[in-house]
Amino acid sequence: MNVEERDQLLKFLASLRQVPVASKDLLAESLIQEALGSQKDALYQLVQRCLALELALGAAQTRLKEYETQPDGVQADAKPSDWGLGLMKQVGTLAVGTTLGVVAGQLIVDNLLPDGDWLDQ
Repeated sequence: MNVEERDQLLKFLASLRQVPVASKDLLAESLIQEALGSQKDALYQLVQRCLALELALGAAQTRLKEYETQPDGVQADAKPSDWGLGLMKQVGTLAVGTTLGVVAGQLIVDNLLPDGDWLDQ
């Protein structure tokens, strides 16, 4: 880990410590704890993914601002760097994985509790 990566991680972790949770969904908390307990590197991977998405969002916002400041119809000829291409690939993979996870999770919940009983908890 280089100094910049360390600083980004420390900033991200500090933001987690500063924001209190107003209320928790007990089912969600239980599922999260179960997942974290069943895979020793789950928390590490979760922080890595969240930080990657945060960095991707920042890069996208910067790119959008650059685009908005250009005269109409003029496109910048700059090509994305290897880092930018890799980051976008990572984000795309995460987006597909997250979408599939949400769909699969909903199917599991629908099959386990088809009447929506879990909503009453």
